[in-house]
Amino acid sequence: MTAIGADGSARVRMIEQDGNALYEQIGRFREAIWERSDDAITQAADLYQTLVRPVEGTLSGAERLWIVADGALQLVPFAALIDGRNQYLGARFPIAFAPSLTLALSSRGARPAPSRSAVIVAAPDTGAPEPAAEDDDDRGLYMPIRGMYMPVRGMYMPIRGEGVSSALTAMAMVPLPGAAAEGAAIAGQVPGAELVTGSDATKARLAELGGDCGMLHIATHGYADPDYPDFSGLLLAAPEGSELPYEVLTAMEVYTWPLDARLVTLSACQTALGRDVEGEGILGLSRAFIYAGAQDVVCSLWPVSDESTKTLMTAFYEALTDGASVEAALQAGQNALPQSGDKAHPFYWAGFIAVRGPG
Repeated sequence: MTAIGADGSARVRMIEQDGNALYEQIGRFREAIWERSDDAITQAADLYQTLVRPVEGTLSGAERLWIVADGALQLVPFAALIDGRNQYLGARFPIAFAPSLTLALSSRGARPAPSRSAVIVAAPDTGAPEPAAEDDDDRGLYMPIRGMYMPVRGMYMPIRGEGVSSALTAMAMVPLPGAAAEGAAIAGQVPGAELVTGSDATKARLAELGGDCGMLHIATHGYADPDYPDFSGLLLAAPEGSELPYEVLTAMEVYTWPLDARLVTLSACQTALGRDVEGEGILGLSRAFIYAGAQDVVCSLWPVSDESTKTLMTAFYEALTDGASVEAALQAGQNALPQSGDKAHPFYWAGFIAVRGPG
């Protein structure tokens, strides 16, 4: 492990940890988070001792943390790790991930001035029924989440047209009232933002508007495909005359976009995931948007709660419009969630990360 301090000094520590054992430890931590188990707190403290404690001295004086991770470490929500003082790492520092320091510190050159400050795509009409008034996060087994992690493989290939996945259709039928409210709130927070929702939130409309804005926010269902990462996707409204009530924007399509937005927020499930390729990192939706031109991508490490994501995102954009950096604004969004009670669990607030690409 190498840590580079705020003064440019580097500290290298060899961590004697079996790779398979570390992978299993990370897996247990993520499982405990997904199950909203109290064991997640113990796991968070143990992982801090393994991953951060050896280089803790380098953190003195730091204003933020940039994490360049590899392998299973890319799946760790570092903000949720707990230090020896029982404090979350994310409460101490704003945190950003980067595929590499070279990429994060490089520049694409001058970006053209966008004609729109932001485009907000929220709650596309995917055929879901209107939510009942009592549908919320407190209904026990029912929780509106924004997608799933599923290897779609040949069952559903949007480009190849080889059929329709029943799991994908089932996902499309889950209403996301929080996403609708989130979009309306953010559109009111960001001056000059354009809100696209319901049946208007099609792939064609997103492609038309998304390339000419300073910020692009997409709140919908999403999924990651670890076997075919180019087919990881976001659900949008279907065009008129379509046989299906939804269509999918895939990572493959995003790679070809000319995107000038400095910030893309993928407010959907597991948009930070995909396939881990040695020397490349995780390939999927987040990498596709960085390749297309985004400087920062805010994305998720697991299936996220519809309601708590709405709270986090509105606080995130409030801080952003007040001048905070992306990672500091995300920290503010995480801190906006309850600090005690059931909803204080890292499941509700630690799922989103900021990924830095070229400026």
